[in-house]
Amino acid sequence: HIPHLALRNFEEGLKTLVDTANPNGRSCFWIGNEAAISVIHGRDAHMFLSVTSDRNLDPLFKRHYKRILGLNSPILINGKDWKLYRSAIHRAFSPQALKECQSSMNLISLRLQSSLIQ
Repeated sequence: HIPHLALRNFEEGLKTLVDTANPNGRSCFWIGNEAAISVIHGRDAHMFLSVTSDRNLDPLFKRHYKRILGLNSPILINGKDWKLYRSAIHRAFSPQALKECQSSMNLISLRLQSSLIQ
C-alpha cells in the first residue's frame, strides 16, 4: 500500500490498488529493491502470512517500525517467534473478523490521511 498511501486522496489510492489488482485481488510493486504484494482479500493475507516465517523488510521501514512499534513487534520478528505470534493472532485474519472491522479500519485510515495532509 505504501506507493498509494502517498496520494493526496487516500480513497483514490485504495481505488488504484483495487483497479491494478489481478482477478485474485493482488497487486505487486517494488519498494526499493524489494518485491512487495498488496492483497485485498483476508484469505490471501492468511495464506501469505501462513506459508513463511521469514519476511524481509526494507531497512528504512525496519528502522521506522522499531521506533514506533518496538523491537519485538510481530512485524519485525521472524522464525519461531513469528510462528508463536502468528498462531496467537491467527483468528484476527479470518474473513469474518476482517469484515466486522472493515468500517473501523476505513474510518481510521481516513483520519490518518487527514492528519498526514495537515
